[in-house]
Amino acid sequence: MKRNKWFMFFILYISACAVSLNQFKVPPIMGVLAEQFGVGIPQIALLMTAFSVVGIILALPSGVLVSKLGVKTLGVGVLCCLAAGSVLGALSGSNFTLLLIGRVIEGFANAFMLMLGILLINLWFEPKKVGMPTGLFTTFPAIAPLIMLNIGGSIAASAGWQSLWWGGAVMAAVCAVLFAVVIQVPAPDPDEAVGPVEKTSVWAAFGNGRAWLLAIIQGSIAFVLFAFLTIYPQIFEGFYGLSAARAASLSSLSGLFGLVTCIASGAIIQKTGKPAIINLISCIGLVATCALTFALGSSTALYVAHIFVCSLCTGLVIPAVLAAAPTVAKSPVQIGATIALVNFVYYIGVAIGAPVISSAAAGGAHWKGALLPLVGVAVLSLVACVVYQLSSARQKAEVPAAEAV
Repeated sequence: MKRNKWFMFFILYISACAVSLNQFKVPPIMGVLAEQFGVGIPQIALLMTAFSVVGIILALPSGVLVSKLGVKTLGVGVLCCLAAGSVLGALSGSNFTLLLIGRVIEGFANAFMLMLGILLINLWFEPKKVGMPTGLFTTFPAIAPLIMLNIGGSIAASAGWQSLWWGGAVMAAVCAVLFAVVIQVPAPDPDEAVGPVEKTSVWAAFGNGRAWLLAIIQGSIAFVLFAFLTIYPQIFEGFYGLSAARAASLSSLSGLFGLVTCIASGAIIQKTGKPAIINLISCIGLVATCALTFALGSSTALYVAHIFVCSLCTGLVIPAVLAAAPTVAKSPVQIGATIALVNFVYYIGVAIGAPVISSAAAGGAHWKGALLPLVGVAVLSLVACVVYQLSSARQKAEVPAAEAV
């Protein structure tokens, strides 16, 4: 029975939200966990790092695994890992090592869900109509901070910290069942299955220069975005002198703005059909925004404007890159490997952004020292956009020339 693609998209989306909500169950109760397990905050921070590092390690092999196991089987499998890891964490008692192992197991879902989502969207929707669902799908990382930072602490206070892990396990298990029952993967067109079957590999996309350019753009954007998501409170409090409560309140706007801009990006991509232009304009804006990070004075309006423009520029680029990635694959079978390469660099950016910026700022003792890496990485994304634009124009010029021969 053929199911409505938007209904399947809804199940895909809530499955992705389950991954993100489990990822962000740690930040609201870091102090509680530190006391429970008798460790410091740096050790508790490893619970977030482990979740992200798994994504880096498995991003490249994910393209091969999806070709061998299939999108649906892999999707159900990683959601089961999410549930199992959360159960292990809930049963860890006061054993921090078990809790950390559980987070690593949960991280398998983080490593695969983004790629699986983009693959399914490109299977369900026509190329000219992938913009909107891609933009909607990429809002799932922004949903979690908004929800967990507002209710995670109160749930843990009333029902114990394990309640977040048990709740996460139930959510993941339900999503695994729904994924297995509802998600359908279209069969390949028999008319296109002509000639020898091409095999994919971990290194399939490494010789694709345009794929690397998209990966650099995505990794640079992730670096800047997650650096700001982490250190905005410290910048507002340590550099601009705001109270901790006011700094946290302003910083929370990032998630809200991110939701809006990712959806807007999807609509703009679908309307214009020009994700590369969106990337270029957004990266120009991001360079300017980063350069002005420590020149906002005492104006709350400028603080909000900075958060909004940063969210706008990054929120426009991430869906645009993911929408463009399948189009630069050298063949349909290499789409998974191409997306895997983009995600691999993206996860690196996510993991290193905040540590690099914090180190450059000497832990808050010299905030303006963070300006160079912030602006430098933003400029890198802009340069990659320009080169990508030039290569796209050259490729379009070569195609008519080849057809005329």
